[in-house]
Amino acid sequence: MPSRRPGAGRQRHHPPSLVAVALSRIARLAPATAAAARSSDALLAMGLRRPVDAHFRDNSPVDRYVETLATTPRHLDRAAHAVLGSGVKRVVGERWLPQAKRLLLFTVRTVEDIACQIGFDQPASFSRFFREWTGEAPAAWRRKQLPQGGGEPRALSRLTDRPDRIP
Repeated sequence: MPSRRPGAGRQRHHPPSLVAVALSRIARLAPATAAAARSSDALLAMGLRRPVDAHFRDNSPVDRYVETLATTPRHLDRAAHAVLGSGVKRVVGERWLPQAKRLLLFTVRTVEDIACQIGFDQPASFSRFFREWTGEAPAAWRRKQLPQGGGEPRALSRLTDRPDRIP
């Protein structure tokens, strides 16, 4: 029996519906299982930055960050490596080093005072840390940065060498 609908015998080419387009785009944007794991690692690694910035002067052990973020040391370190490219201890060190350099360069404090302010219990620990990261002792690094005969530190003068850059 023939159909009574008009055009029933012809095949129609319908443009894709908005729903199909939306689903297609969502499927392309939806993370795969590995990507979802990476995103949880990203959240954890970025979550690490906040307590490190807030407590880097406390010289907190990794366990404090683990407890704060409610995770395990292995998971936190793996997430930090995956997202930040380095482990938790290195992330903390990357926070200490610029602060140490700033204090060495722009204050007249002793290395011992700077070590204490940054959160090291012993000046020797601070010196060892600084030497591992820069290749020289804090006092030697400071002397090298200060110009002969006074004036502004070399690190600061490099910022002002270009007239288009104002420190």
